[in-house]
Order: sequence, then structure tokens, then C-alpha cells
Amino acid sequence: MSVNFGNLDDRLCHLWRRPKVRRWIAANSYDQVVPFPTSPQCPRSIRFISTVIAACVLTLALPACASGNDSAKGTTRTIPVLWAGTDASGAPAGGVEKATVTVKPDQVNDPGFTLDLKSIRAKNAGPQWVAATSSAAAVATILSAADPGTIAIHYGITGSIDGPSGGAILTVGTLAAIRGAMLDPKITMTGTISPDGSVGAISGVPEKLRGAAKAGFTKVLLPMNNLRSSGEASTTDMVAYGASLGLEVTGVLDVAAAYAMFTGSSITPALQGRYVDAPAVTAAGTATAVALLDRLDTAIAAGQQVVSTDSFQVSRDQMREAIDAGRPADAYAIGYDAYTRLVGKRATAECGLRQRSKGDIATQAALLAETSALRSQARMLMEDATQRATLEQLDEIALLSVPFALGWSTYVDAILAGIENSFAGSAPPTPSAYCLVAAALATSRADLEVFQADALAIVKATPNPQVSTVHPPQELLSDYTDFLISAGDANRDYVTTVIRRGAAPLTSASGEPDYLQLALDTLSTSTNAEPSSTRTLSSEVLRSAEAITYFVIGVGLVANLQSYGLINPGISGDASLPNNPQFMENAVENAASNVNAYALELESRSIIPGSASWSARWGVAASNLYEEPVRVATGRVTALNELWYDVVNAAIIYAATAGTQEAK
Repeated sequence: MSVNFGNLDDRLCHLWRRPKVRRWIAANSYDQVVPFPTSPQCPRSIRFISTVIAACVLTLALPACASGNDSAKGTTRTIPVLWAGTDASGAPAGGVEKATVTVKPDQVNDPGFTLDLKSIRAKNAGPQWVAATSSAAAVATILSAADPGTIAIHYGITGSIDGPSGGAILTVGTLAAIRGAMLDPKITMTGTISPDGSVGAISGVPEKLRGAAKAGFTKVLLPMNNLRSSGEASTTDMVAYGASLGLEVTGVLDVAAAYAMFTGSSITPALQGRYVDAPAVTAAGTATAVALLDRLDTAIAAGQQVVSTDSFQVSRDQMREAIDAGRPADAYAIGYDAYTRLVGKRATAECGLRQRSKGDIATQAALLAETSALRSQARMLMEDATQRATLEQLDEIALLSVPFALGWSTYVDAILAGIENSFAGSAPPTPSAYCLVAAALATSRADLEVFQADALAIVKATPNPQVSTVHPPQELLSDYTDFLISAGDANRDYVTTVIRRGAAPLTSASGEPDYLQLALDTLSTSTNAEPSSTRTLSSEVLRSAEAITYFVIGVGLVANLQSYGLINPGISGDASLPNNPQFMENAVENAASNVNAYALELESRSIIPGSASWSARWGVAASNLYEEPVRVATGRVTALNELWYDVVNAAIIYAATAGTQEAK
């Protein structure tokens, strides 16, 4: 055999200058100690690389090339999904479906997140299985902190199957395939998956345990809510029933706990401790808290003629005390809660006066006019924040955080669009709910005029001028934008197919619009309508902000309905009481822990994740303000809305700086 390697260095250098090639190599490099070079300039090591390639071809030295070949073929994991049904005689039965997931690197010439469901559709997977599989792929990709533009996920099943109860173990298996981790062959699991990683209750537990025992498993993970629920009169304690079958049955709240049991490793980096915000971030956070205190003072003075402000005076004093004690995040959480409640309460009272004096038609017209004006304001704020001149003043880490800070505007715009659509639709808000809509508009105005500016101020105050990302922020945001739209679609399909089964209410029990569902539908249309071709940095940042909010609203809707049993998220006031407050508490703790873990890892790379960390810090503080159950639920909704943005923000920065050497 004759092989000519002349000018191989030059040919490799020519390939190296292509950004997509560098991105693919960096994403699939197995070297975790010395980061693979990603500069457009041809690295000195290119001669060594060409030498290794030559040796591999000439001597067929497969061990030296095996990692690349294995990576190209993908990593496959068999996932033992428990099912319950009936046998030929109609008697209850259970078993194991050996589903598969294969994660491959996307092609260099066509990067971008790919989710392949053709195989399961060909085997007649039901709509609930398809929706659960899509959600599993989305959750696993987010939790992996991988660049979604570098991976493609393919699923397979052995035959016709349906139901959402495989979602949790499909998520664990997909995450293991992305990470290259092995699954314990003696463990299986059942449970639904929520986009925040919560594991939800299912049916048919006894049948599934019998199926697991028959298949030779020794340990089964169940949702916490299923440890004492069965569906059979003879079984109530699933731990005891499992033991009678030779099974160890353990309850889990979330994917993080399940993944640790399956793989023996954690999802997030293993660094211990509590991340401390950089002085510049703390100073900026303190400044926003002080400004918010002044706004609350003004709002109290303006509202005294309409509503009682005694409780808000107490909040004002608590804010001052927290600022003086050097606890700006606590102060900001108190201020956010007090300010939004006060403006909402005042708007409700003023709306009532108008409705009684001018009637329903005039009140409706005023609400629609205000909605339209606020939408214009939201779009103007987004356009101002994404002007090229504004973005060019920021470093690369700040650029990756801008879309998340813009969540205030994109969230409000989606809610407002939903309100407009509800008034124009077949089930508009009832007149009895007009003043609740007025409260929602008032808090939306606060989000735009106060909290949007504060979030951007934190981004601008976070210094990372010396840090370069693995590839340009615009490219990484494009990858995440396309992925998050896909994930948002998965959330929406899951709500429609699994939770509501085609019957999505257009108004709540109180006569209000179903805000989150309408917002999700609005963003589904707008995000999928935009082309995914090459865009400017400004348009990419804006599109990313909308895609992230599409994902977050879907997360909230699925988690509220499936995991927490939270009917009313409190957009116009306090949230309703959740059926599962423990799940909400765990979701807050788990998300905050994830942000903290990523922040510590980024700190070890000399990177300041200021926006994500500050937002998470005051969000968690909001969940701990009060003891009354309704107020606790409202605080946790606030916390989770912040934390879902923060987890993805931290994961993007983590992925964008993978391989970055510490600055010593």
C-alpha cells in the first residue's frame, strides 16, 4: 500500500481555519487536562496531529484512533423502561421495554441540535411516549451543559408502546449517553419527567415492580409520591411490597438523585462550598436594591389614597435593615415582592372604581389599550438592549448573559400577547376578572420599567474582559436558540398530549386568561416562524432571549401542572396552594445547587458568572420570605422563574468556556 502524506500539515491547517471544524473537534475532544486549541490560527501541535494520523493509517494502530472512531459512531445506552398493562387474558401485567438512545456528534458540515424520533414513530410509539421522549432529550441536554449544536440524539424501541412514565429514566439514560457514563445494570426506574428535572407520579406501580423482579433487577427507583400508592387494594407500601419481590425500592424527587444512583456520579461539577459574588456584582446588586427601596417609598406614597399600605411600610423597613446589614439579595427579594404586590393591589382598586363608574365595555377598552402600549414598550426595550453598538461594549461572557437578562421583557411580551389573543378569542376574560387582568398589567409594567433595567445593570457590571469562549458567542447562542425552540416545542407537546390531552382551557376558574398556556402558544408561533439562517449578533441575541423564555414558560407550565399541582401561578396576585409543596421546595433547592456548582467551577477558571449567581441568590431569598403557605408558594414561583433562567445561563457559560485554563 502506498500513501502520500505530502503537505498534510498545510491541508490540516486549511481545515483548521474553518470555524465549524474547530467547533466539532473541540466538542468531541477527549482531552480534559490540556484544552484543545480553538484559535483560528493553525496551532503548533498540528504537525503532531498529522504525524498521529499518518501513523494510524500506515500501521492501522487502532488504539491511537479508537476514541475518534467511537465518537463518530456515537454512544449507545440501553434503557430499561418499566411498563404496565394487561396480558392476553386481560389480567394486570408488567414488564421491561429495552429502549435505546444513541448520542452522536453532529456532522461538521451541518452542525445543530438533532433529535431523531423516526425509529420510535416507525414502531408505533404513542403520542404520550413521543412527547415524553422529546422532553427527556431536552432536559438531559440542558443538564449535561453540552453545546447542543455538537450532538444528535437518536431513540429506538422494540415495539408499540405509549405513556409518559418512561420520561424520567429516558432522561437519565440520555444524560449518561451524552456524558459517556455507564448505567448500573441492576437498577431500573419509572416516573414522569418535568422540564425542571422533577420526577412525577405514575400508575401501575405493583405491575411494574413485578415486571422488574421477573426481569432480574434488584433495585427500582420510584417517584416519592408513589411510595404509598398502588392501584391495588392488597398493596399500599411499595417499599415493603418490593422487598417481598426481592427488590430494593427507593423514592427519588428528581433526575439528579436518580442519575447519581444509576451512575455513581453527580450531574453538576463536584466542587464543594458556597459561591460568593464578586465585589463588582455585589456593589451593582446593592445599588439596584437601594434604587428599588426609593421606588417602593414613592409607590407607598402614591398608593395611600387607594389602598392600605401598612404592610408595605413594614417591608420597606425590612429592606432598609437588610441593606444596612450587607444583605442586598435579601433586600432586593423583599423589595420585588412588596413593589409588585403594591402596584398590583393599587391597579385592582383603580380598575374597580373605573368599572363601577364607566362600565365593562370601557374597562375592557382601557385594558386592551394598556396591553398594546406595554407591548410596544417591551419591544422597544428589547431593541435598545440588542443594538449592535450596545452589545459591542460587552465582553463575551456578558454577551452570553444578555438574552437571560432580557427574560423580563420577552416574558412580559408573551404574557401580553396572550392577553390580547384571549380578548380576541372565543373565551375572553369574564368581566369579573377584568381587575385581575389590570393587576397583571401593572406587574408587567413594573417588570419592564424596573426589573428589566436592573437585570441588565448586573450583566454590565460583571467583568470578564480577559475570557474568551471556545467559539464566538453568536455561534453558541445560535446553537442554544435552535435547541431551546425544540425544547419549548417538546414542553408544549407534553402539556397538550400528556397533561391536558388535547383540552387546553382558555380561561382559569376565576375567569382570567390562562396566561402561561396562551404565552406558550404565542411564543411557539413567533420563535418557529423566524428563519434559522445566518443572523446578525443583535438579532441572534434577541431571538435567543425569546427562545429561552419559550423554554422557561413551558418548564413552568409542565412543572406547575404535573409536579406541584399548582393551578394558579400568581401572575395577577398570590399563587394558589400547590398539592406538592415538597416538590416545589426541592425544585428550588436543586436548581440553586446547580447554579452554585457551576459558579464554583467557573470561578476555578477565573470566570465571574455574575448575572446567573445574583439572580439565583435573590430568587432563593424570595422563596424564604414568609411562613404563610400561600405566600411561600408565591415566593417559590418567583424563585423558580429566576432559577430556570439561571441554570441555563450558567450551563451555557460552562459549555462556552470548557477547556479554559485557569488564570494564575
